Amino acid sequence: MKRGSSSGPSPKRVWVEDVASLIVRGNGRFIVPVLHTVWWGLIISLFQANASSAWAGENSATNELAYLGSQPGERTLPPPSVSTSVSGITNAEWFGVGLPWWKWSRFTSDWGGSRSSLETNGLTFAGHFTTDTSVGLGNGIPQRGIQRGLLDLNLTFDPEPLLGIHGGTFFAQYYSRYGPHGSDEIGDVQGFDNIDGYHLSQVEEIWYEQKFANDHLRLKAGQVDANAEFDNLPSASGFINSSAGYSPTLLNFPTYPHPALSANLFVYLTEWFYCGVGIYTDNLRDLSSYDFHNPYQIGEAGLKYSGTGRFGPGRVAAGFWHNTGEVSRFDGGSQDGTSGYYAVAEQQVWKRQPGATDDKRGINIFAQYGSANPQVSPVVHHIGVGTSATGLLPGRDNDGTGIYCSWAALSHADGAGYTHNESSLEGYYQCQVTQFFALKPDLQWIRHPGGQSSPEAAWVATLRLIIDF
Repeated sequence: MKRGSSSGPSPKRVWVEDVASLIVRGNGRFIVPVLHTVWWGLIISLFQANASSAWAGENSATNELAYLGSQPGERTLPPPSVSTSVSGITNAEWFGVGLPWWKWSRFTSDWGGSRSSLETNGLTFAGHFTTDTSVGLGNGIPQRGIQRGLLDLNLTFDPEPLLGIHGGTFFAQYYSRYGPHGSDEIGDVQGFDNIDGYHLSQVEEIWYEQKFANDHLRLKAGQVDANAEFDNLPSASGFINSSAGYSPTLLNFPTYPHPALSANLFVYLTEWFYCGVGIYTDNLRDLSSYDFHNPYQIGEAGLKYSGTGRFGPGRVAAGFWHNTGEVSRFDGGSQDGTSGYYAVAEQQVWKRQPGATDDKRGINIFAQYGSANPQVSPVVHHIGVGTSATGLLPGRDNDGTGIYCSWAALSHADGAGYTHNESSLEGYYQCQVTQFFALKPDLQWIRHPGGQSSPEAAWVATLRLIIDF
């Protein structure tokens, strides 16, 4: 990516002038893409409301896991996915019966009662549309709106109501993504937006999971997003920077937008200890064929605890991964395999309602670390720390906010091409406008994007729109 010279006005003066230009003069570099975002969000939502066949499920790829109190690696079922439940309403009201449309839990409501009937029998349909509009500010950064979107349609089937099979779950998911890759414009290594990628329209995940031995064993097999099982931080799920989802040191990690055929086994020996392993095909691009000759192997073990009073649940975990396939070296050669490790920790330090296990309002802190081989991995060491909160403001129980700092030590091996390390600082506020619609303004400061001396820093402002079908 071509970048401008470091000479000229100071970065601070440039981004201040650009903000004034965007807001005061309304030149359209940001306003027009925002209007475009809202327009296409409504169009796609209306299309989904009238579609003859519906997909669905639980959570998007960037929000796979439950809150801190859940078992690692397990999903939570709706409703809803982009907000927390509201107490004091009946089941009929939850699905939109007898409520005005802006109070529905999901945009397409209950489909005339058929949706709740299907869910009673274990079949859950849902969908989500996420669209982001970003603009970069800084010397040498293209100052134009970057608009893209991700459509997630998925289906979850619990066989127990119809077949009497306890502990089983079938899941299928379809993704459609449009728009440019934001990091191609900004040039950062870590990925400032977790829905970024290239155009795709594909089955994302399809797997079956079964629990055994009174839920002490869990086996999941199929096309799986590895980040749903390993190196995840539920308390960091509100951030859009990709490093908050998993450490960028995990080279060729089989996650969004290319999950892989795999087998995953988790053991929950006690309420406070778990461990798990996963074996993934090394064919991450061509989903029409798979090859287990050089699998991607990963394992994790952790401790979790429930906390007491206002000091809520927490977790610490560490993992090791090994890519057994051939990997390219920065010096132009190749080698057989590479390995690395990671660690995560998170803790709810303040719970708004002590003793309430289903109340997720409170303040969380988290930290993460990752390490990889400098001869093959762009990111050699990674440290991330942050805090997130839900329901802090009176009357805004479903709103979320957070601050995240990420530091990536980039490889200085011959041929790597990096001259500096990259660091970023992110802040967001998610406003839950209705039960099915949320807006999230997000601002990030990225120092030395792409590990280069110019630009020295960039500001990236993003407006995320989320619709839960």
